[in-house]
Amino acid sequence: MSIGRQDYMEVENIKFNGGELLVNVELNRVQIIFYSIPSPEIRTELKSCGFKWARSQGAWQRQRTTNAINTAKRFITEKCI
Repeated sequence: MSIGRQDYMEVENIKFNGGELLVNVELNRVQIIFYSIPSPEIRTELKSCGFKWARSQGAWQRQRTTNAINTAKRFITEKCI
């Protein structure tokens, strides 16, 4: 089994006001979970950042990459904190 770049990525979970950011290694996803339904504006912004709603996970998520992690951190810093 070869070791990929993702195996060296940071695993960081960040709680913010109204939710949390999870780096889900098992699913290979970056997930943003809100404790209540986000506003239409926030949902539009998430979509423009490449996140999709995953009903099965109860999270907005995209594939786990360094760019996805940085985008998620920037998003919650600018929009949620």
